[in-house]
Amino acid sequence: MGKWKYTVLFPAKSPRAPKKAEMDELLELLAGQSAGTGDLPAGYTYFGQFAVHDVSSLQPRHPTPIKRLFSLNKPALDLDSIYGQGLGRASRKAAQPPAGRGSSRVPFDRATGMFVLDPAGSGANAEKDRDLPRNAFLQASIGDGRNDENLLIAQMQVLFMRFHNRIVHDFRTSGVRGPKVLFERARKEVVKAYQYLVLHDLTKKLVPEAVYAAVVLQGRGALSTPNAAAPTISLEFVDAACRLHALVRSSYALNDRRTVNFTRMRELTGNEQPANPSKPLLQRDDVVDWRFFFKFANYPQQQRPWQRANAISVVLNPFMRKLQVHKRKRIDMLKTNITTAVKHRLCTGQEACEALQKQLPALAKELDLRRIDVDNRVLSELKRTNSIRTRTPLWLYMMLEAASGRMGVLGGWIIADALRTAALNSTIRLTDLSQTKPTELYKPLRNLARNRQVTIEDVIRYTYH
Repeated sequence: MGKWKYTVLFPAKSPRAPKKAEMDELLELLAGQSAGTGDLPAGYTYFGQFAVHDVSSLQPRHPTPIKRLFSLNKPALDLDSIYGQGLGRASRKAAQPPAGRGSSRVPFDRATGMFVLDPAGSGANAEKDRDLPRNAFLQASIGDGRNDENLLIAQMQVLFMRFHNRIVHDFRTSGVRGPKVLFERARKEVVKAYQYLVLHDLTKKLVPEAVYAAVVLQGRGALSTPNAAAPTISLEFVDAACRLHALVRSSYALNDRRTVNFTRMRELTGNEQPANPSKPLLQRDDVVDWRFFFKFANYPQQQRPWQRANAISVVLNPFMRKLQVHKRKRIDMLKTNITTAVKHRLCTGQEACEALQKQLPALAKELDLRRIDVDNRVLSELKRTNSIRTRTPLWLYMMLEAASGRMGVLGGWIIADALRTAALNSTIRLTDLSQTKPTELYKPLRNLARNRQVTIEDVIRYTYH
């Protein structure tokens, strides 16, 4: 386990936090507003959260100098949250305690090279391998405990672990032998597919098309520098651009039998379980049917349509405004998102926009990077004396900049650059990141896609059916 540094893309000229009265005015203005739903399938909310956890660890909530800020997760798209640092010595038979963030321990079967997963339900109603591996107290034995924060991100981790297991099964059927060989060969295929999905499925859907084309496909406008030996990641990404809590819905249909609110989704994890649990955490009706979360093509559909994520905006659902992070503590995630970048003394949105226009003027003009200010609907409704109008905290600026269901140019540029750099920092990676045809990916995925761009729906179809 290492410590990985953060960088700052745009040094602030004179960082200062909004006054309490100014912040209160903004929060009052946003209270009770609704952003509605966008066009993004709801499953991408949690695929995005999964990818963000892979490239950066949690930050302290109190102000900390950048020199003392470190990520325990390598800033690379290499699935450390699943694979840790390799097979290690741990196995299911070792009765290991739950792994914490950054742990190299992974629960695998020594005889097969597959991950060990837990069933949902018990007895005749048990559904095999549908929950995370858990100890006697139902705490998840995984490399990053944040991937058990809510049911959907936990099921996203299960998806990629089962994806690995399905590939191992295929290799064994074709005659490949040896658990270590099987494990490593499957790992290589999973990581490459995951990188492809992050760059050409997730990023493509989150950022403006022109930004995706310029930054991801053409490699232009780099804001950060790849360094596989000592990778870094920007605080502008971690503290602002990737904080897409606006996408979270108040409730979700998990399948055709059960709908749960966001509070219940958090309860269906190992974080809030009794000291002596008497039954498995998940029942069969709690198992996620991904057809309700992604827009599948040529795949048996259910009666209800796939669900949409909320629109990217400054408005968060009521559960996120009173998010319980401890049995005795709740936080307003809207206020937290606004103030996090301020605590780390990052520049305002206006300063970041101006910096990009000076550093890369031709590309900024091509991508139509525009500074938003008091003509913005939300900002214009604040009092003229409110400094937030012209010195807008970075996260707030990016959410106000978002339009048509995607991030704006500034936020999209930072996201695309950070994820592309993370792919270049990976030990296992695609040879050509700009290649949208899935020629480097596992053949069964290419066959499902039939030479179009592979999406996460293809991984789900291959893994579960």
